[in-house]
Amino acid sequence: MEIDTETGSLVVGIARIAPVWLDRKLTLEKVVDYVDLAADRGCQLVVFGEALVPGYPFWIERTGGARFNHPVQKQLHAHYMRNAVQIEAGHLSFLCDKAAQRKIVVVAGCIERPADRGGHSLYAALVYINARGRSKRCINSMTTYGKAYARGA
Repeated sequence: MEIDTETGSLVVGIARIAPVWLDRKLTLEKVVDYVDLAADRGCQLVVFGEALVPGYPFWIERTGGARFNHPVQKQLHAHYMRNAVQIEAGHLSFLCDKAAQRKIVVVAGCIERPADRGGHSLYAALVYINARGRSKRCINSMTTYGKAYARGA
């Protein structure tokens, strides 16, 4: 990321978008479109919201999510886990490629199912992708009720 040495400025885009709820692939395609839009507008950094990919698990608080053995809750949870991001599986590779192609830094919130932690739990993660397309992540180990439920059983 380069700061204009004459003005000392950095052009930042804030992409406040909705996910294609519970669909990792389509949400990431939407994110890539917004990375292009931000780059076209001269942004050097574009930031997306928390839990954007695949979406925040708001149904838990509205559908009796504490009923852990309820068939509907199990189906929703399994679908949510299947759509969580696994960086090791290459789920973000085309987003990283886009960041490198457009020379833009991308920061995005996602629900991650990291293989290096067993692949059985979900974490709210912040993914940082530099302008060369390399990614790093920061996992939030502190959870809210909804996020705590979304941990693997």
